[in-house]
Amino acid sequence: MSDQILTLHVGPSQLLSKLCDEIELEKTSNDLVKWDSVRCHLSPGTRIKALVLNILCSGKPLYKVHEFYQTLDSEMLFDTSISPVFCNRKVQRNAIKNAEVCHPFNSF
Repeated sequence: MSDQILTLHVGPSQLLSKLCDEIELEKTSNDLVKWDSVRCHLSPGTRIKALVLNILCSGKPLYKVHEFYQTLDSEMLFDTSISPVFCNRKVQRNAIKNAEVCHPFNSF
């Protein structure tokens, strides 16, 4: 019986994820936006981080963000397991709407 090892090419995503953690992107985004933690599967900060990583690592259009996360280890990037289904266009569109409401120029 042979053991199989799954290898994933992560590119710069791990480094960029740690930089987002260093500047507390998720915490800052969550603090600036009103959201219900009971009803949301992902926090607005996690959604914004997912969008930032997609833009900087692959540049895939918004409707293909879920494809980008199908080949990555989400636990390594977000400290929790996130299904690529939660990175779809509707979820990311809501994250963008929340970011617009909180006036990003006043955020950092």
